[in-house]
This record gives sequence, structure tokens and C-alpha cells, in this order.
Amino acid sequence: ITRFVARVSQTAKEISPNLIVSAAVFPDGQNALDMYSQDWMFWLEKNYIDLAYTMSYTSSTPKLDADLSYLQSYNSDKKIVVGLRAWKNSDAYPAKEIQDKIKLVRKKDFAGFALFSYAGIKGAGYFKELKIKA
Repeated sequence: ITRFVARVSQTAKEISPNLIVSAAVFPDGQNALDMYSQDWMFWLEKNYIDLAYTMSYTSSTPKLDADLSYLQSYNSDKKIVVGLRAWKNSDAYPAKEIQDKIKLVRKKDFAGFALFSYAGIKGAGYFKELKIKA
């Protein structure tokens, strides 16, 4: 997979040098490597990707905080966009909890955050509560 990512990145940047190459990755680097062959910290280090979007989809703020602390240990904060869960299942997941997670990510100074998914945001009616323009 690493060779594939390197080839795709090189080819894409030859076509469009200002293109930003990113990957959606599992947040635990070791688990990502062992279970899914995502050596994304290496990809960042070698500039095969410009940004890693972690799939940090926990509904638990303490778990997210622990995951973010782990990610900060890589010293690549400015190349990591934290993907946050923004959908409801049968369990309660108020917009306030999403807002708390956004504040946490901002406080820890990552490259940014992304909300997943549009359908989840729309279906849960989060647009107004999160102040997102549809």
C-alpha cells in the first residue's frame, strides 16, 4: 500500500504540483499499520501525503482526548485533520457533544477538523445547532 500511495502522490503532483494529497486513516497509527496496512505516519514523514484525516469517530470526549494526546506524540499536528463523528444512531448524541469535541481539537492545535458525515449532520438536524450553512 505504501508503494501505491507513493506512486499515486508522485503522479498526481506531476500533473498538478499544488494538489493536496490526503488520506482518511485510522487514528491509532500502530493499529492502522497492523490491521489495515496504513503506515500513514510514514506517508506524512516522506511527504507521500500532505494531510492525514483521522477517522476519530468516537462519541466519547475522554476517549477522543486520549486519542488526540496519542496523535500529538507524533509531532505532526499541523498535518493531521481530526475527523469527528457527526451522526446519531439509536443512542443520544447531542450537538453540544460535537461542539465540545471541536473545541478540544482546536485547543490541541491540529490542522483542523472535519465532520462526518453530511448525511448524518442533515439527518440529525445538526446544521442549525452547529451553525453550519446548508
